Amino acid sequence: MLNKLKRKIVYINVFFVGIVLVFAFAFICFNSYNSTKNELLLSLQMEAENDFFDQGSVLGNLPNLIGGKDNGDDRAKFSVSYVRILIGRNHMIISVNENNASIDNDLLNKSINIILNSDKKSDVINSLGIAYSKHQYIDGSMSVIIADNAIIDDNLRKNVITSVFLYIFAMSLVILISIKLSKIAVKPVDEAWQQQKQFISDASHELKTPLTVILANNNILSNNKHDTIENQQRWINSTQDEAEYMKGLIDRMLTLARTDEERFVPEISNFDLSELVFGCALYFESSAYEKDMTINCNAENIVNVTSDKQMVAKIINILIENAIKYGYSSSEITVSVTNFGSPEISISNYGESIPESDIKHLFDRFYRADKTRGKTGYGLGLSIAQSTAKALNLNLFAECKNNIITFHLKF
Repeated sequence: MLNKLKRKIVYINVFFVGIVLVFAFAFICFNSYNSTKNELLLSLQMEAENDFFDQGSVLGNLPNLIGGKDNGDDRAKFSVSYVRILIGRNHMIISVNENNASIDNDLLNKSINIILNSDKKSDVINSLGIAYSKHQYIDGSMSVIIADNAIIDDNLRKNVITSVFLYIFAMSLVILISIKLSKIAVKPVDEAWQQQKQFISDASHELKTPLTVILANNNILSNNKHDTIENQQRWINSTQDEAEYMKGLIDRMLTLARTDEERFVPEISNFDLSELVFGCALYFESSAYEKDMTINCNAENIVNVTSDKQMVAKIINILIENAIKYGYSSSEITVSVTNFGSPEISISNYGESIPESDIKHLFDRFYRADKTRGKTGYGLGLSIAQSTAKALNLNLFAECKNNIITFHLKF
């Protein structure tokens, strides 16, 4: 699927860039054609308006097209072979003067016939392969300059060939860049796809165990249907425990899904962070007491922050609950609130050391650093805390030094 997506990205890029380049090169060739044509016609017009049969060169500003030389004033001089025809008032040809060019009678007659019937002073007749310019004198006679339009065709041909080679080179480059960019563009999708597959696999695994136990318990109850409820109470209790575990897991998964939604809109308000932390710590005093643990809360008097109070409380509760669940018995949990530049909450507990390679995975869904702990939780709490922190634009990270695991929440 991802390879198909990559190919689609490449095809789309190549198609649209190709269309743009075609129009760009066509525009360049068209402009060059018109420019060459206009320069040639201007030069012929200047020669046609000359009262004398000048055998010299026609001036223009088309450098290097047909052997032009610098004349010293930043204008290019190029030679054009042409034929000058002087036509009388009765449209009869008086004289034909050739300047490095020759013209047969058939082409001459066809050309003069078209030129005399044309309203344009200068133009290109592609059907005859010529360009012309005419100038009418006061006495009614007319001077006509006819030249081969090969310079225009040659220039167009060169531009087209150059454009084709440039187009092939540019498209090859676009294809290579598109392939590279498609890999970069698909990388987040690939990561999300892998995470989704991992999530489905982990969720299936987490749900499979309680379902297996429930089915086994029901099978035992079915095989002993004549026994008393009291004798079968342990199987009933086991089924109840597994069902509650499944319910809790599904609730956590739904919470995580809602937090991940882009439509999540925090309810922003201003509140005292120290007061909120004290309240959360007090809520878990009894849970800590059951493990012979103590919660030491250190907070500055008033630390005002602007965020979603309920969501921040959820993050704090998850972190304290995690510290109680995985901290050593008879140890101390430290909850601190500081405000050095920006408000920060730190929650530390003493427990099993977590390798540096595992620290970055603590917030992954269903991840447990200690694989031997068994089913002591859902493996979603820290992931929910991280998703909530990101939704609130807060920075949540962890570190482990000397068996002390500390979670930092920065505002």
